[in-house]
Formats: sequence, structure tokens, C-alpha cells
Amino acid sequence: MFLLILLLSKNFQKTLILLIKSGNISSLKKRRNLERILALFNNYSTLDNATIRRLLDFDDRTVVRYMDELERMDKVTQVGETGRKTFYKLKD
Repeated sequence: MFLLILLLSKNFQKTLILLIKSGNISSLKKRRNLERILALFNNYSTLDNATIRRLLDFDDRTVVRYMDELERMDKVTQVGETGRKTFYKLKD
């Protein structure tokens, strides 16, 4: 970890150190992953859990948690209740 920080730019080093001290690394990772999922909608009009798992190499439960979060944020809508025919689309 220390060697990696030495190789990074000074500004990024400061940011990384602050994130480590504040414990916000996991929230930074979560935000980045949510953005990755939303970016998939640039190429797909609808997405299901299996497609997201395949494209981003996420665990099934991780996709469910992230999609629930995006629904709470009012970014996506779930179409269908449960099962293979359930998919998501961007909110209008």
C-alpha cells in the first residue's frame, strides 16, 4: 500500500490519505460502481441482474443491493416483481 501511494501523484496521494483516515473508501467504491451500472444504460435500454453481473463481474447479491440503491435514488425503475423476467430501465 505504501509503495503504491509513492507512485501516485501528490494530489491523489492527499485525497487517498484523507479517504483512508475518514473511512470513506467503501463509499467511494460504491459510488464508482453505481456510476458503472448507470453507464451501462448508454448501450442498453433495459438491463437485468444477469446482464449486469456478466458485464461488471459482480456477485448476484451485490447487483441486487446496488439496484435497490439506484431505485431509492430515483435513477432506475424495476419492471416486474421477481424472477427472470424482471429488468430495470432508467427513470424518465
